[in-house]
Amino acid sequence: MFLKIQFLFLTLFLAATVATAIDPVDSGGSLRFLSSGSLRLVNGSGATVWDSGTAGATSAALEDSGNLVISNGTSILWSSFDNPTDTLVPTQNFSVRKVLTSESYVFSLSGIGNLSLKWNNSIVYWTQGLNSSVNVNLESPVLTLASIGLLELSDVNLSPPVLVAYSSDYDKNANFFRVLKLDNDGNLRIYSTNQGGGTSTVRWAAVADQCKVYAYCGNYGVCSYNDSSTVCGCPSENFEMVDPNDGRKGCRRKVSLDSCQGSATMLTLDHSVVLSYLPEASSETFFIGLSACRTNCLSGSRACFASTSLSDGTGQCVLRSVDFVSGYQDPSLPSTSYFKVCPPLAPNPPSSSAETVRERGSKVPAWVVVVVVLGTLLGLVALEGGLWMWCCRNNKRFGGLSAQYALLEYASGAPVQFSYKELQPHSNLLVLYVYT
Repeated sequence: MFLKIQFLFLTLFLAATVATAIDPVDSGGSLRFLSSGSLRLVNGSGATVWDSGTAGATSAALEDSGNLVISNGTSILWSSFDNPTDTLVPTQNFSVRKVLTSESYVFSLSGIGNLSLKWNNSIVYWTQGLNSSVNVNLESPVLTLASIGLLELSDVNLSPPVLVAYSSDYDKNANFFRVLKLDNDGNLRIYSTNQGGGTSTVRWAAVADQCKVYAYCGNYGVCSYNDSSTVCGCPSENFEMVDPNDGRKGCRRKVSLDSCQGSATMLTLDHSVVLSYLPEASSETFFIGLSACRTNCLSGSRACFASTSLSDGTGQCVLRSVDFVSGYQDPSLPSTSYFKVCPPLAPNPPSSSAETVRERGSKVPAWVVVVVVLGTLLGLVALEGGLWMWCCRNNKRFGGLSAQYALLEYASGAPVQFSYKELQPHSNLLVLYVYT
């Protein structure tokens, strides 16, 4: 059992360490502890992928927590918990000076307890701070993922720890292994895996709307949704994908703006927004009208490559002065974006599935609508008939008459033939009808 536990944690460690390495490891890769004291990861050809740089170390030990420690007998020279890559495992402390990285994305913890996701270690596209009710000065905040699925922030001045997030399947007795992982799509997620094996399931995500992750679709890429999955496309046919097989690598202009100085025009893209986050947002946001948002980008005094009029009642306009544009398009967005291009304009064809946003979910078939409408009408007719029957049977004026006669007489007023026996109990009523 102990060997199985060791193997489990070693596998997790390798997955966390190797997943985002510059050079991927093939199936023939191996982890070696050299006589020099270094822990070295090599691929099948023997080329070094990673080295701990711990010359002089005398031992390497895998702790029950999953922490791989390299020491020289008196002090720790290197440990996996102190050098995370893209994954945080239960009981592993994540402090201020540590980061999780995955391609161009970085996750970090600030000294005041703020969690942040950044692109290129500069654009902050997601942040979460402490609740306003927590009014303390933190000394050395530490983020920890508990084995039951709670992501908590602790500090000597915080008692008890503050709950930051929790796995949707969190349970004190659940037999699951959970990790916090920064994926290469820029989102931070909690994954849950049954300890008996199986696939990992996402149980929490920092950014609920994946299209709001900065640069998710690359430069000049426009993120949208096709049913429930994301689609990366270009603003128009004035652009082309850098890699037709990978929309996340972004788009580029077919004709450079340098080729049409003085004659450039603005392409309109409805229901879209050019993402703008701190620190750039503070210098890119202005309060101007819809037409001015377009013309100021086209012929303004400052450099501008794209703009967005939010059209949300605030009068805000984003003028993108950097030649890196991350777009998002969705039918629910009231905003309109403009992209500077060389003429002629070449909007995306409406039928283009790769570059045209689609409404989420599928349309309801027409026959379903017809069935629902007819069923509703029949239900109303049956309900009305039942009410008439109930009224007639419980009305003293029709108490002794046949149910079919009572309903016909009450509902339509048409003459109905009755026998003397049927009319005898209602002679007073008959007199009333005759003389009124």
